[in-house]
Amino acid sequence: MNAGIPIFPTMFPNIVDPLWFSVDEPKNEDTELIRIESFHQNWLLTLTNKINDKDFPVPIGKTATEEQDTVCS
Repeated sequence: MNAGIPIFPTMFPNIVDPLWFSVDEPKNEDTELIRIESFHQNWLLTLTNKINDKDFPVPIGKTATEEQDTVCS
C-alpha cells in the first residue's frame, strides 16, 4: 500500500453532466399557447352564458320563486 496517495474521492465535477442536457424536452410553444388560449376562451364563454341565462345558485335563505320575483321586479 502506498502511503503517499490519499484515498479520498475527487471533489471536481465531471466536465459534462448528462443531466444538464436531458432536462428540457422539445415543445411546440405555439401549440401549447393555442391550447391554453382556447381553454380560457371556452371558460369565458361558459361564464358569460351562465350569467346571461341566470344559471347561478339561489342565495341562501331564498327559494327559487322568491329569487324570480326579485329579478322580474
